[in-house]
Amino acid sequence: MSKAVTLKQIAAVVNTSVSTVSMALSDHPHISPVTKAEIQKIAKIMGYTPNLIARKLSSRKKRTIGLVVPKVAHPFFSEAIEAIYDEAHQRGYDIFMMVSGEDAALEERHLRTLLGLQVDGFLISVTEKTTDTSLFESILAKNKKLVFFDRIIESLECSSVVCDDEQGCYNLISFALDKGYTKIGYIAGYSNIYIGRERRRGFERALKDRNIPLNPAWIVEGGFDQNDGYAGMMKLYERGPLPQLICTVSFAAALGVLSALHELGLSIPNDIDIISFGDSGYNPHMKPALTAAHLDAKEIGRKAVELLISQLTNTQQAKEKIVVPTKLMINETGRGPA
Repeated sequence: MSKAVTLKQIAAVVNTSVSTVSMALSDHPHISPVTKAEIQKIAKIMGYTPNLIARKLSSRKKRTIGLVVPKVAHPFFSEAIEAIYDEAHQRGYDIFMMVSGEDAALEERHLRTLLGLQVDGFLISVTEKTTDTSLFESILAKNKKLVFFDRIIESLECSSVVCDDEQGCYNLISFALDKGYTKIGYIAGYSNIYIGRERRRGFERALKDRNIPLNPAWIVEGGFDQNDGYAGMMKLYERGPLPQLICTVSFAAALGVLSALHELGLSIPNDIDIISFGDSGYNPHMKPALTAAHLDAKEIGRKAVELLISQLTNTQQAKEKIVVPTKLMINETGRGPA
């Protein structure tokens, strides 16, 4: 295996100093356009690859953000991550992304790795199993800037960007009640996670305001993913009888419910209907397309980057909570009992 091309080797070919080569490859304004073009051309021909970590450690300029998310193949996170990368790139920042896989221990290891890489700030959406806040407290004690998004830890003195989880679910259930549903079940997320707790509050408040009894047998608490939705629907079926309508805590969970309904031979809306908190760009192309509370994942991602970078220029860690509103998207489901 050939060794990596060094700045010293490029400097020898161009007949200039290593510092000049370094500045040219970093697009430094003190190097003339002609010299930059020549050096960059030679570097490309020689197959030079910059050592970004070494560059970061030798630079005083704040240009890196550590991003930790529970998963990538998920309707919300895939869109949020895309927006985070776009916004960071436009502002001249690089992203070091780590995926926890809903594993709290792996999340901690990723955070320690990012600390070792000396990233300037953190964007974090915690796992559904995160309970220990000591490492986050340690990060803040080092005067590192940290912004949570979507899944947050409210007890910590740092900023966050979320959607209006409680009100969004309240509006979604209110819509179903207006359409004549009185027997409504809920595939819920974990209540120890912010979004799970807030969305369930909205669900329960909507029923209470209409004097609709809450049936505990129609509420299944679990995770936020497709497998969790599938398992939750199977539990409801085993308990029987079924409600008229199911609301899911996430679009991914709704996909799992749909899979379970297909396996059970139940049709929508004749046997049961379904609505979802959250949707996806491919929801309108589904049959049926789900009525949903739309949360703007890209806006949440953009706002999170914007908030973090603004705090990187401040000497104090300011606690600010940005709430992005949801929008009711009325599609083919949830239009009333069959």
